[in-house]
Amino acid sequence: MLNKYLPLGTVCLLKGAKTKVMIIGYNKNNYKRHILYDYIACEYPNGISSKKDKMYFLHNKIDKVFFI
Repeated sequence: MLNKYLPLGTVCLLKGAKTKVMIIGYNKNNYKRHILYDYIACEYPNGISSKKDKMYFLHNKIDKVFFI
């Protein structure tokens, strides 16, 4: 059985997405929506150039893992 979280640097594709993302952090709390996201990620291989480039998602939204 896998650990609860994938390691930092993991490259994956989210369900319904066309571009890959790379995991850069864990546990982002959205107080307004009352959601605790599992992962913080950025588009791969572009990275982050502003705050808008970060995305948050739950583990069940991962469709395919390319690199761990």
